[in-house]
Amino acid sequence: TKQTIDFLELAAEGQCGLDKLPDSIDPASQQKSERKLRDKRRKAKDCLQDLIARSGSASIVSSNDVYESMAILLEERAKMRGLWSEREKDGVFHELAKAERPIPIPFVYHQKGDSKSVKGKGFSPMAGSPVELV
Repeated sequence: TKQTIDFLELAAEGQCGLDKLPDSIDPASQQKSERKLRDKRRKAKDCLQDLIARSGSASIVSSNDVYESMAILLEERAKMRGLWSEREKDGVFHELAKAERPIPIPFVYHQKGDSKSVKGKGFSPMAGSPVELV
């Protein structure tokens, strides 16, 4: 999901013209990191346009439809996380013995993962709470 969001963000920046170098700036004076970011934006924009062109559906798909679909998916994910959070607060879990309670979800949020550091944990650079997702 994070990669998709990053891709769509770069494509949106490319569509806004951030993938082009202004005429007033000399290309040789730009830093390597700025050139790489500009190239990433251009490639993401071109890739998104290619995906839309290859969709082959009868209806006309625009890039706005792609962004809207992703926004809906993120809202659904936030809703599901919120519902799960409420379920975990149910008093029935406190009545169970500790060994019979549901195991905690093995995810660490807001971090880039190093799978060697902690075995059995999943790492996500995305937000972990429903409020932060939307």
